[in-house]
Amino acid sequence: MTTLTDIPRKTTRGTAFLIEESTPQDVFTPEDLSEEHLAVGRMVDEFWANEVEPNLPAIRERSRAWRWQCCGNRWNWA
Repeated sequence: MTTLTDIPRKTTRGTAFLIEESTPQDVFTPEDLSEEHLAVGRMVDEFWANEVEPNLPAIRERSRAWRWQCCGNRWNWA
C-alpha cells in the first residue's frame, strides 16, 4: 500500500509556493488521501456531531469552573 509519506514531494516553506515554481505532483490535493484517511475524517466528523456539539453549552459552562487537581497518579477534574 502506498502512503503519503512514500510519495517523494518537494517541500515548500511558508508562502514560498506563491513565488516558486512547482509541478502538479508537488501539490497536495484531497485525491491524494487514501480510503483510510477518509474513514478517519468521517469518524472525527461523526464524533464531533454526536458527542461534542450537543454538549458544547455544558462544556463551555463547566470549563469556567474546572481546574486540574492531582490525586495520586491520576489527574482529575475538580
